[in-house]
Amino acid sequence: MTETVIFITLGGTLVGLATIGILLFLIQRKVKVKLNKFQLLAVASAIGFLVFAILHNVVYALGIVWFGDDCWAAGDESVLFTIALFVCPLGLLVAVIGNKIFRKHRR
Repeated sequence: MTETVIFITLGGTLVGLATIGILLFLIQRKVKVKLNKFQLLAVASAIGFLVFAILHNVVYALGIVWFGDDCWAAGDESVLFTIALFVCPLGLLVAVIGNKIFRKHRR
């Protein structure tokens, strides 16, 4: 169990760092990329997934620090987790399908 948690945490951290590295590289090189709406939605969904997953963990930890271990017994902090887990991947799926249809009709 512990090895699985370490593997998942390490994998997520590496993906997050790689995403940040790519974004910093593109910003540093001042790469001008023209994105259509579906590509922009895909980028926003990928970044949103990382942001909301991190925010979920930060809010959870701050709640425990400020209000004690049993502060989340009612499950109130699951909104950010739900956005990260369901809304962002759904946006990515819509972006991929929309981009395929958009490219197919452009030809």
